[in-house]
Amino acid sequence: MNQPQETQEHQTVELIAKWRERNELHYSLLESGKDEWNKWRNNHPEKIIDLRFADLRKRQLSEYNLSNADLCFADLREANLDGANLSKSYLTGGDLMNAQLTNVDFSRTYLAEADLRNADLTGSEFFDTDLTRANLTDAKLDGLDFTEVKFKGARFVKASLEEVNFSKANLVGADFSGANLEQANLFQADLSQSNLTEANLTEANLRGAKLIQAQIIDANLEKANLIDSDFSEAHLRRSNLSGVNLTRGKLVGAKMMETLLIGANMREANLRVANLRQADLSQADLTSGCLFGVHLMNAALFETILNQANLTSANLKDGDLINARGQGANFTNVIFTGALIEGFKIDANTILDNVVCKYFYLKTYSFDYDTPQDFIDRHPREEDRDCFPGEFVGWLKEYHIEKQ
Repeated sequence: MNQPQETQEHQTVELIAKWRERNELHYSLLESGKDEWNKWRNNHPEKIIDLRFADLRKRQLSEYNLSNADLCFADLREANLDGANLSKSYLTGGDLMNAQLTNVDFSRTYLAEADLRNADLTGSEFFDTDLTRANLTDAKLDGLDFTEVKFKGARFVKASLEEVNFSKANLVGADFSGANLEQANLFQADLSQSNLTEANLTEANLRGAKLIQAQIIDANLEKANLIDSDFSEAHLRRSNLSGVNLTRGKLVGAKMMETLLIGANMREANLRVANLRQADLSQADLTSGCLFGVHLMNAALFETILNQANLTSANLKDGDLINARGQGANFTNVIFTGALIEGFKIDANTILDNVVCKYFYLKTYSFDYDTPQDFIDRHPREEDRDCFPGEFVGWLKEYHIEKQ
């Protein structure tokens, strides 16, 4: 039978009071000052420091040795712990909101579900630390080393993470919305199902990282290193990936509508059945890429390199292919209806089997890919007629094969 809520709350308050009463010695030692506390701690390293539920708000604990302490659910809001030793301590559920946590040793510390909102952790050490589901919203974490640290389900909303090292860290389901990760190192980090909406990842290193089913909407990844990364089923709508290196990247089923990929290196990338509707891939290099079944309706492919790429069953309806190159590419079953093919180049090795094209365009009013394109010079010229079978392919072979 469930107890009434008021009874449960009363029992919790009594339990906390008993804990605090039992640990009066530790409280009085803390009050004696840093030197006395550290001397006692060094003389009694075997003692278990039990400060569960301790009220340490606004305490001056700078350079205190609190290693191996049990501070679970302790209240450390606005406390000054600059230079403190919290290695191997337990701070599960601890409240460290607005705390001064600079130069703290958190090695092998358990901070699961701790509240670190708006905390300054500059210069602190995190080796084999567990921050599972910790709240680091608005925290200052620039330049910290979080190599292989556990952050599953943690919150980094609007946190400052410039040049942070998250190499091989577990960041599954973490929330980085609005965070600044400029030049951060996320080498082989696992960010699957994470939220990077409106995050700044300019020039970040995500080589070999996992971002499976991640939400990366309206994010900035300009010039990021994404070699061998996995964005399968990720949502990248309206994000900026201009100038990124996505060599051998995996984007199977990724949602990339209206995404900017201007000048991106996507050689050998796997974009099977990805949605790139209205995306801008101008001057991108997709050489030898897998674009099977990819959606490129209304996409900008100005000067895009598609050489040796597999675009079988892709949809290029109303796409802009000005000066694009498709030498040796496989366009089997591709939809070209409404595409602009001015300057589009193929060669004798380009495969054009079962291509679908009702009509196509040969010119545009402007080469400026920053403004909407107006396609003109429709073929067939008769508005009420579609292309005859083989007419579009015949045109390509007659006028668009690259001369050797």
